[in-house]
Amino acid sequence: MSSQNPQIYYEAEENHGNYVYISLEDIVNNFWQNQTGDGTVLGPTKRHQILYWAKKGLQQFNFDVLKEVKAVELELNETLDVILPPDYVSYVRISWVNPETGDLMPMSKNTKLPLATAYLQDNDANILFDDEGNILEGSTFFAEKQDNKPNSINVLPCATSCNGCGHYEGGVCGLGMYSLDTTRNNNGDFNIDTRKGKIHFSSDNLTRVIMLEYISDGLEYSEENDIKVNKMAEMALYAWINWNITSNKLNVQEYIVRRAKKDYDTALRNAKIKLMDLRLHELVFNINGVKKWFK
Repeated sequence: MSSQNPQIYYEAEENHGNYVYISLEDIVNNFWQNQTGDGTVLGPTKRHQILYWAKKGLQQFNFDVLKEVKAVELELNETLDVILPPDYVSYVRISWVNPETGDLMPMSKNTKLPLATAYLQDNDANILFDDEGNILEGSTFFAEKQDNKPNSINVLPCATSCNGCGHYEGGVCGLGMYSLDTTRNNNGDFNIDTRKGKIHFSSDNLTRVIMLEYISDGLEYSEENDIKVNKMAEMALYAWINWNITSNKLNVQEYIVRRAKKDYDTALRNAKIKLMDLRLHELVFNINGVKKWFK
């Protein structure tokens, strides 16, 4: 983007921030034109091979190195489920948006929230199917029981009396002899079903707008030009592609493969250092602070 007219950059919102990234298409083309063909170590190489390893490398980098956080707003339907984004790897935080203040209210993962599927059955316990042979599904008994539980505290039944509190009625202490349910909080709960690609929420979240912050695999778009790579990881991705193509070619001497792996390890280490986002003045400040603390 450095050769772009500044006026075009500032006036076109889609250009903002592009200086930080390079497209996957540019990376593949750069590698294809400059590191393959006659007179190179790799020799003639098909572009689709480069693209394959570039995508694999980008996924790996997003797992281990880049870890750029994406955020999406989602509305719940009556099933209390939302579908995970296609590029989802793992969640960073799941919250609901306070409609009055706009604050994010972090929620807790509750593995007791049911992920099971309830098959509809007849009186003889035979599974029921629709006209196309698909199993009919309903809400689970466990889900109904869990969703009817209080959010953060449970009223304990009294065995025989309230030990003098005077509010014993129907086996329940009216003054509130409570026990803390550590699996739930006032902001609601969720559980993730990665096999079905869904997040399930507790019933108290039905009317809420959910904010999902998550790690992406970087491949959310199908077009190469729309897939972006942080420029600080650009050289490491070139080295990754070179190492993997080299190691999968026939009749390549072992020392060449080892050198390619060493080059990749060095480039990856350098990328990690750059992506630490540590500023020199911050480092000096921290060092001075440590020295002062030890005096």
